[in-house]
Amino acid sequence: MTQQKQDRAELIAIMGATGAGKSSFINHVLKHGVQMAEVGHGQKSCTSEVTPMHFEMDGYKGCIIDTPGFDDTNLTDTEILEKIANWMEITYRAKCKITGILYLRDITQARMTGSVLKNISMFRKLCGTKTLKNVVIVTTKWDAVPQEVGEEREEELMTDYFEAMLELGAKQARHNDTTASAQAVLRKVLGNRGETLRLQQELVDEHKTLGQTEAGAAVGEANAKLREKLEKEKEELRQQIEEEHNEKIRIMLEQEQQKLAAVEAKMEADNHTLEANREKQMVEYQKRLDAIAEKAGESPTDVMIKGLTEGATAFGPILLQQWQQWQASQAKEKQEEREYRSKVRQEELERRVRYVEDDNARLRSENARKSVSLLDVLLYAL
Repeated sequence: MTQQKQDRAELIAIMGATGAGKSSFINHVLKHGVQMAEVGHGQKSCTSEVTPMHFEMDGYKGCIIDTPGFDDTNLTDTEILEKIANWMEITYRAKCKITGILYLRDITQARMTGSVLKNISMFRKLCGTKTLKNVVIVTTKWDAVPQEVGEEREEELMTDYFEAMLELGAKQARHNDTTASAQAVLRKVLGNRGETLRLQQELVDEHKTLGQTEAGAAVGEANAKLREKLEKEKEELRQQIEEEHNEKIRIMLEQEQQKLAAVEAKMEADNHTLEANREKQMVEYQKRLDAIAEKAGESPTDVMIKGLTEGATAFGPILLQQWQQWQASQAKEKQEEREYRSKVRQEELERRVRYVEDDNARLRSENARKSVSLLDVLLYAL
């Protein structure tokens, strides 16, 4: 093993749309490693966090970083971008640079859906152009498609969607769902010099908010279109409520109105995330990093790569765990607040439904008494 291999850490990010086979690819690379990636089924996401996993191969050691796609079934695009941005900013501030990026694309999918195109667009904005020599476009699941069909789709994919990236230094590779295939792909980025991604440069060197970055601006633009659509739906619903005379239907419409309000609140939270000044939380993180490094008698960079020893399960295990716990606590507080407000609204709607039902029952009872009274009068008259 060379001294160069011993002294450096390979940081290889795995990106792509849900269902592209990211987790399966990672498991082939790790084989019998300590930590294995959870494999999803169909188009349901199983990776909702940026998850680093230790690997060693050919004398190199480092981390493979599993990332959620921008079509996640559990998170908004803003939340996904924030998670990726947090991890990228933390590592870059600790002077740890990405040495390879693998973008996975399922070759069995003939059609380029809107979500796939969005993933490709965001991938370009995250990477920029200067790091493309460290990028490999990997088509997956070749074992599940006839060779000639796969080759035709590969040609179309590389010509129509990745040609510019390939011309600027990106490579291409095939993965057929075997360990040998996955390791061959990984070897294409082993030993690369670490590079600064465009998103890292924007956040750290240019001191931009997340919304001011190229990737954040794209997400913000999409959010603005969704917000405009939401406003139209809210107005249409408001008019329906005003024109509806059946109280039960009115309440059902108001329940839909509450759901739209919850979506709107979520979008406002996303907007705040894009506009927030990240310096404060990153400075706090850096203080924690420096404190741990001083206590350990090592440099902050060394602390960040302590997870690269044999048996480690994560990149920068102590700090990353603390950071994820802090993020989880913040998310839990927000979720509990949303659930509380939703519960209050639901209880109010249920109270109104009971009131209407009780009122209707009272009216029926009064009408029944009036009918009996009228019958008594008629009988008495006879």
